[in-house]
Amino acid sequence: MDPTGTTTAPADPNVVETRIPKGVSRSLLTWFRVRRTAQGYVLDWIPSLSSGTWLGVPILAGYALLFLVALARFPLVGPVATVDEQLIYYQTARNFVQYGFLNSGFLHDLSTGSNPAHHPYIYSHMPAGPEVFVAVLMKIFGERWALVRLVFAAIFFVGMAYFLRFVQLVLTRHGLTGAGYALLFLSPFTVFHAIDHPAYSPFLLFLFFPVMALQRYYVTGRAVHYWLALTSVLVASVYAVTLSFILFCVAWSLLWLLGLVRLEFRHVAAMILVGASGILLHLLQGMWFLGPAVFFEELRITLSNRMFGEPSVQEVMAFYRTHDIVVHGTHQFDPFRSLVSINKSLRFPGRLAFVLLALVAVAWGILRTGRFDRTTDTLFVPIDATSASFRTSVSLTARLLVWAVVSILIPLTLFPAYTGDYGLQGLGEFLLAVVAVAVLAYTTREVLAEGRGLPSASRPDEVWVRGLALVIVVAVSLGALAMLARTQQVNLKAMVPAHLATNPNAELLEIGRLMKGRVIMTNVYPTTASFFTQEAAFGGCEMAAFGSDGSVDPAGCHAAFIKGYGRGVSVNPTHAILFRSLFTGFTQCLEDCLEKLEARLGTYHEKVFEAKLFTIYALREN
Repeated sequence: MDPTGTTTAPADPNVVETRIPKGVSRSLLTWFRVRRTAQGYVLDWIPSLSSGTWLGVPILAGYALLFLVALARFPLVGPVATVDEQLIYYQTARNFVQYGFLNSGFLHDLSTGSNPAHHPYIYSHMPAGPEVFVAVLMKIFGERWALVRLVFAAIFFVGMAYFLRFVQLVLTRHGLTGAGYALLFLSPFTVFHAIDHPAYSPFLLFLFFPVMALQRYYVTGRAVHYWLALTSVLVASVYAVTLSFILFCVAWSLLWLLGLVRLEFRHVAAMILVGASGILLHLLQGMWFLGPAVFFEELRITLSNRMFGEPSVQEVMAFYRTHDIVVHGTHQFDPFRSLVSINKSLRFPGRLAFVLLALVAVAWGILRTGRFDRTTDTLFVPIDATSASFRTSVSLTARLLVWAVVSILIPLTLFPAYTGDYGLQGLGEFLLAVVAVAVLAYTTREVLAEGRGLPSASRPDEVWVRGLALVIVVAVSLGALAMLARTQQVNLKAMVPAHLATNPNAELLEIGRLMKGRVIMTNVYPTTASFFTQEAAFGGCEMAAFGSDGSVDPAGCHAAFIKGYGRGVSVNPTHAILFRSLFTGFTQCLEDCLEKLEARLGTYHEKVFEAKLFTIYALREN
């Protein structure tokens, strides 16, 4: 070997000399799962195939590539982002940077006015962890949104690594493999929606890092891993959306209770106590800033409305505007909508097909290991070595199903009115994917084992019966995989063009170019427009705000994030921006109503700009 580390000329003159560094050669061999030993080369293709690594890496690489392409085309938000949410995170962080964290007591300040007297306008229900983090990134990068989104994407992929490690841990503890295939059961929309979302991108990291850190603690005995687990729980409690954090606590508790991974009760209890302390800290934060009387009344209204849909927004609007707090009372309890939301939260690609596969696999396992007693007409499954594998796998699948479903259902059923509007935003797929991949791993292993053992059957009739059953299971398995492939093909056909084409939200930049510094009215969330105007705004402005005679009444709008508005503070809008999409939960004027509203604005007010997404009108003076 020469000093550069490359291979030297071989002794055989007929062999062409290579100048490829040995480090590169080793990396290539490792990538292709080839190991060099003293006796020769070992091809680790079967273990790699069974683990799913060969498929998981390109899937994640494809997601990353599409994200980067879309990021380069439009740095502000992704093509499938919830635009109003994303802009609220950015606007609150901008206020933190401009007015300081203490101006709102580390609570959300949603005001967009250029006048400091219009700040803060508080949103107090959720912890402001994501906004504080965005503000810290803005202090480092400025308003370079591409870099901010890259940081969140990096957090998401780190969380994805811990998710796959968790799946591998659960499967290997029960004699199965195939963690990489869990990615097949995640819809591209869920991935792209969460990948750079300030609140949802750390979801996987918060859920699975503490569990894996405790596994390291049990193996090494090093206390640093234990304290890292507790620290991550504390951060999650002051960062994550309330429904998500409740899900975390339930999931950690069930992992211990069901024995899916090694967790000791005292450590799970410590995690829950640390999480509760973080929630208490946020509540004390709100009490300190709002005062005890306002805080408890606001908390009562919020809990009641999110659970039962009462009191209504009309009943509490005066209270919230009096205290300059963003109104929470917008949810209405509808059992049907809540059930639809729960069903969506329990959905994952290929759900129906893999539920059928699980039932077929269980029935097949019972027939393989059981014995039919003709005298009692019962089927007996012995507890011995012949059924050990079947019993272990069925037990694992059942416990995983309980873990996933209960972890998803508990936070949703605690706040049924809120659930009807929001749910878990598809994040339940990450739990359900663990169940689905366990079913796939067990079925694949048993099919291969039966295929190898079938030739050793002693009787021809046994060969026929077992062979027919094997064919049926293989057919159902291939059918389930085909349905999964078809579903994901449809999903990708929607996602890939959306990320390669021009981002439809890019039109929003025209608002800043034309309306910066103007006070506007809009029929969507005020921040959707005022983030770009950087001035006060009115949101949810529908028929009540625009009279049939051309008059304009900002007090008829649903939202005005302006401190003191209606109590001596007066703000006069000059323009209206009518959106045709990006509607909010409080939007009621849709379809025919929206057409009438557009006609009314066009009749009395001058149209100054029109795009596919919105139209801008110059308001005439009353």
